[in-house]
Amino acid sequence: MVAVSAIINNFISNSMSNNQYDGLDCYIEIVEKMPQISELYLIKSSIAVHKYLIAYHFHKDEKYIDYCQKIAESYQLTGMEDFGKSIEKFIEQEKNKL
Repeated sequence: MVAVSAIINNFISNSMSNNQYDGLDCYIEIVEKMPQISELYLIKSSIAVHKYLIAYHFHKDEKYIDYCQKIAESYQLTGMEDFGKSIEKFIEQEKNKL
């Protein structure tokens, strides 16, 4: 499950980087249906960032950016500063596309 969810996560990220947002919700749903186990926490939280950024892309509601920033902040608070900063950078890139 970890490998499959990681592949899906990378696919979603690459699709978003190429401005391809349509149809990604079905991939997000696949990962969301996976069990809540600690091994999947990082991937599921990353998928949540993608989900909220896609929602922001379509609805332009700042609350989705706030959710993403909270997730990035949680990475930094738990000792994953570099990963949190890379997520913040990704959030800004997506936000600035609009």
